[in-house]
Amino acid sequence: MSMIDKLSILGVRSFDNTHTTTIAFSSPLTLIVGTNGSGKTTIIECLKYATAGELPPNCSKGAAWIHDPNLCHEKEVMAQVKLSFKAVDGSRNVVTRNLMLTVKKATRSVKALESNITMVRAGEKLSVSSRVADVNAMMPQYLGVSKAVLDFVVFCHQDESLWPMSTPKDLKEKFDLIFEAEKYSKAFDNIKLLKKKQGENLIKFREGEVHLKKQKESAEKSQKTQIKLSDEIESLTNQTTDLGERIREVTRNAEGAWKLAEEAGQIVGQLQGKRIEERTKEESVQSLREHMTELDKSDAELQRMFEQFEEQVGADEEEVRVQKSRWTELNGEIGQGRNRVVAKERECGTYEAQKQRYDEQIVSRERLVKEAARTHNIRGYDSQVSDDEVRVFMERITKMARDQNAAFEKARRETAEELQGAQKVLTQINERRSALNSRKESARQATASNDRRVGTLQTQLNSISIDEGGKAAMETHLQDTESRLQASKAGLEGAYWEAEIKKAEKDLRISDERKEALDLELVEGTRQAGDSARLEFVQKELKERQHALNTMQGAHGDRITAVVGMDWQPAIVDAAFQRALDEKSTQVADAEKQRDGTARELQQLDFQLKTLRSDLQGKRRAIDVSAEKIRNAVDCEPEDYTHELNDLERNHSLAKSDADSFKVIKQYLEKCTSVATDHMACNTCMRGFKNEKERDSMLKNVRKYLAQFDASDASQLGDLEQQLKAARDVGSDFDTWERIKETEIPQLDKDERQLSEKRSKTDQQLEQQEEAVNEATRARRDVEAMSRTVQTIAKYHGEITGFESQIDELVVKQKAAGLSRGLEMIQDEIKKVNEEAKAAK
Repeated sequence: MSMIDKLSILGVRSFDNTHTTTIAFSSPLTLIVGTNGSGKTTIIECLKYATAGELPPNCSKGAAWIHDPNLCHEKEVMAQVKLSFKAVDGSRNVVTRNLMLTVKKATRSVKALESNITMVRAGEKLSVSSRVADVNAMMPQYLGVSKAVLDFVVFCHQDESLWPMSTPKDLKEKFDLIFEAEKYSKAFDNIKLLKKKQGENLIKFREGEVHLKKQKESAEKSQKTQIKLSDEIESLTNQTTDLGERIREVTRNAEGAWKLAEEAGQIVGQLQGKRIEERTKEESVQSLREHMTELDKSDAELQRMFEQFEEQVGADEEEVRVQKSRWTELNGEIGQGRNRVVAKERECGTYEAQKQRYDEQIVSRERLVKEAARTHNIRGYDSQVSDDEVRVFMERITKMARDQNAAFEKARRETAEELQGAQKVLTQINERRSALNSRKESARQATASNDRRVGTLQTQLNSISIDEGGKAAMETHLQDTESRLQASKAGLEGAYWEAEIKKAEKDLRISDERKEALDLELVEGTRQAGDSARLEFVQKELKERQHALNTMQGAHGDRITAVVGMDWQPAIVDAAFQRALDEKSTQVADAEKQRDGTARELQQLDFQLKTLRSDLQGKRRAIDVSAEKIRNAVDCEPEDYTHELNDLERNHSLAKSDADSFKVIKQYLEKCTSVATDHMACNTCMRGFKNEKERDSMLKNVRKYLAQFDASDASQLGDLEQQLKAARDVGSDFDTWERIKETEIPQLDKDERQLSEKRSKTDQQLEQQEEAVNEATRARRDVEAMSRTVQTIAKYHGEITGFESQIDELVVKQKAAGLSRGLEMIQDEIKKVNEEAKAAK
């Protein structure tokens, strides 16, 4: 069975976003008791949101459910609901859901942040995020109940708690969801659908059965036909075997006949060859006789010349070898000269490119000078511009720039002074406005309060009535008393207590006089009762305001001193606070400007770094392409290209020289071979051979000499020429590879390191400036938090000033009317006089 342990709430409705409230649920029952608005319903809403992912109804998609940002003076409020529970399998789980409310100018937007479930199983802690799984689908599985039970039964909201009283259709839908009736209905539908499909399959199987029966009958017929055909094939196979034996026998006879025919053809061919050889030899003999010059030397001399022939050939070969060595040296010098020519050509190309760039810069400079001259109305630069004119133009532009900067600085100073003066005037006006508004508000409130107090006192005054009848009765009683007193005096003349009577009469007369004066004062005080009541009320309000002001100064004096300084007074605290707040706002704005400037600089550095890295990658791809072309062309690394090219040129020159020499020698030796074969004579000395053995010895030596030369020298020369051409074709690729590797890539790497270091420093500077912005923002927020306190102090001071002026006016008015005390004191005095008069009587 699943069980809920704890619930943590942050930033939801009445739960603020500064600290987390945790609620522990006890077993078997937990009661939640509180006044209206304390958050009881919010707890149920948070439980529903944590388990089912559903926000409460009528909350503007969550905007009205999250803690109000206006209460905490922030533009963004983070809300979090965290629930700890035990799943049905006994594992401990914690689900966390996060929301963010953002307040813009006229709208509020709610964004659901990442949610996750943390599980503890077999001592191992696992975490599943909403990015990789559906948390809303996982929670009902872990709790062991469906989502409908969570929505409509367990955590049903009070606004939706009357769903059992809804229409039958809606009620049925709710019960179907709760009891998962749809699952069973879907199962029935699936069963019906399967039954229908099985019926269709059964019909198809029956149709297939009919077709299979027909195919079976056809197969049986085919099988009988196959057996019949197999018998026929077997008989035909036997006939074919007999015919094959006969054909092989005939073939053997034909082969014997062909061999006899071939032997006869060979004999005929040999005969024809002999005849052709005869004619060729006759022609050779005739040719030798026509071209041969007979030497008038003895056989011994001719034999010696023949024996020295190989030595002469060796001497000639040695001479050829020396000449080849000399040719190789000269060819190497030619190769070096070619390399120097290539280097010079490459250097000339570099200089030409620099010259072209210089010419382009001259043209660009002339265009910029003309544009600047037209912009600043400078005459004389419409035609071609020389270097002297450019120098004069730069001096004029520099002077104009200095003049413009001086004028700008002067205008800036004047504007700053005017702005400072206007700011002072505006500050004074704002201070006066704030003071007048405070006084106006205080006076308005005091007037309203005094009017209410005067109305109350006027009502009380109207309820006070002077008993004129009682007064008249007392006067009548007084007269009767005086008449009886006179009678008593007359009757008691000469008595001993006459002195006491006189004293009592004197006291009674004094009491009467005092009573009359008090009556007059009471009548006058009654007429001035409104002013007196108002004076008392204002004095009472003055004391309350002074007490409240002293309390505020004692509670918040240190904080206000830290903001506005030591010498602050309630009369000017509002203006001083406003200046401090403006100063903090200015600091925040300056810090934000610095941060934004650095951020833009960082963006530019990122763009430059990205472009540089893209160029570097392009250069590396280009160098790889060039290197691959060089490898494919000359089968070597680019570093060995120059050496390989020199070797190819040297080998090509040697092969070409060998081929040319061999061509001449070969022609001569072939002629010697032909003469020796056709005419049995030496082509060098034109002497005939004694016998075929001597001729064969000479031919053997000639063929041995020819064997020293490879018949594939011509094809080898062609291969060398192709390799040399391919190597020369990739010369531009080698130049590109060398230029990129030696110059461009090192420079790009250096620029990348410099930009990376600069970006790192700029990033650190941005972090420091961001921290400065946050610090300035916190300082401004701390000052803004005291705004209401300062306004209250200024308000109390204004009210106190107004009350004091009202008291002075009322006191002056009462003194002019001759009153120095209130009605209560006069009535107490009258009561005292009446008691004294009664005692005297």
